[in-house]
Amino acid sequence: MALINTAAHLVRGNRRVLIIDLDLEAPGISYLVKKDGGKNANGFVDAVYELLHEPAKSPLINESPANAIEKLIIPLNVKSFAEGGAHGIIQILPAGQLSDITEYQRRLRAIDFANLYREGVGVRVLERIKEVIIAAERFDYVLIDSRTGLSTEAGMAVRDLADHLIVVMGLNNQNVTGTADFLRLIHAGEPRPKSLTVVLSPIPLGED
Repeated sequence: MALINTAAHLVRGNRRVLIIDLDLEAPGISYLVKKDGGKNANGFVDAVYELLHEPAKSPLINESPANAIEKLIIPLNVKSFAEGGAHGIIQILPAGQLSDITEYQRRLRAIDFANLYREGVGVRVLERIKEVIIAAERFDYVLIDSRTGLSTEAGMAVRDLADHLIVVMGLNNQNVTGTADFLRLIHAGEPRPKSLTVVLSPIPLGED
């Protein structure tokens, strides 16, 4: 919700926004485009799978950055949720092709992101995706929805893709302790985000 509301605010300012759904186990944002009537398209998991297992078919290797990105993104009708003067553009790079959830899960298992990092391949894959997005020159902002907590996907989003990290947390012992542990891991690794902002949400009422 925080990410979608941020995107809605940006499109009111005529910004071009890309949203990447990296919550690969629970890709909620990817279903927004299905609800909006958007086309089915390959997404993050499909792009990585082809890059690793079918490089001859991979647009990340064989096509221009603009063409490669065009095959992975789906436009969102901003006027359907951003009331007011929404003149910007929102594109979603979904977690993957979710019309066949069995095939999506098979590809996700075949990639095995945790093992990619153990083999030293994961960073290079993420760097390639980031290079293509930047070179396409189609977006003013890229917002990445990360999986909550300590996970490989969170590390990918925070360490390898993000320039600026926004951490949303509640004000209770569980959230404070978990966020502190998460930030220790981030600061112990390389590269680190260029900036860090902690957002307290929701602000509790009547709680110490």
